[in-house]
Amino acid sequence: MKSEILKVETRLKAHGDQLQKRQDYRNSIETNFDDIRNNLGSQTKYKL
Repeated sequence: MKSEILKVETRLKAHGDQLQKRQDYRNSIETNFDDIRNNLGSQTKYKL
């Protein structure tokens, strides 16, 4: 029983780590888009 619980905990931790990596990746993409939008906005007379 203990080994089964450890297996489940290990799998949950692995899934949690994957979710965190995806969230970090998504945040970096959003930051890049914000940077691009700000750079374009400062170079044109039209704000995006």
